[in-house]
Amino acid sequence: AWIRSLRLELQSGGNVRMEPGVPSRDLWAKQVRELVSSRFRAEDFSRFGIMDIKIHNVTRVHNRSLRIRFEEIISRISADGTTTNMEYLFYIPDPRNAEA
Repeated sequence: AWIRSLRLELQSGGNVRMEPGVPSRDLWAKQVRELVSSRFRAEDFSRFGIMDIKIHNVTRVHNRSLRIRFEEIISRISADGTTTNMEYLFYIPDPRNAEA
């Protein structure tokens, strides 16, 4: 996985970078773990036999070109031209760990 992320960074000219999170070191990784755990609802997955969630790792994806496009759209939407601090989370389960 590490080599794949380095290869992606190289192929994108440094525009896409993966940053593995360590909850004991990175506050953002700890917050993501807590957020995903707090949003998990066992009753939504009980029919599949899933009663709990275990988070193996958290990876932050830095994508310069998408961030620039996103910020341009937000600035056009913003009527008064003020900038706001915004955090966003995209949750994508690893399909290799999913069971049919």
